[in-house]
Amino acid sequence: MKKIIFVLFLLFISLSFGFTNESTIATDQSSETSTDPFAFVKSSVKIGYANIDFAFNEMTGVLRVTYTIKDHPFDRGDANTTIRDAVDKFARDNGYFKARLYTDEDDCAFFAQKNTYRYKRFYILHDKSRL
Repeated sequence: MKKIIFVLFLLFISLSFGFTNESTIATDQSSETSTDPFAFVKSSVKIGYANIDFAFNEMTGVLRVTYTIKDHPFDRGDANTTIRDAVDKFARDNGYFKARLYTDEDDCAFFAQKNTYRYKRFYILHDKSRL
């Protein structure tokens, strides 16, 4: 008798877990089709040997910049200058007039297998209408 109750309990738990997963998947698919105000819009630009990727959220003003250079020497000063110029152009093109840099969030990494440097910086863009 105890075995039958135990088996029924396990069956009940597995069925309820299966329905929970299906509803979660359906929710995730419906949220992808709707417009998420916190989604990041991605774009990139190639400057010289470097590739600069932007991930921008208009609602919060957060701009994540990833500077990647492959098979060439990495100089942080040149990277900072290139990123600064690219962010200024990005801000002007999108109607923003001020960008604040968060240097505490900087991240630099070297990947030896691919001979690639990746340098990340974080900005907050300020819009005239928000001030």
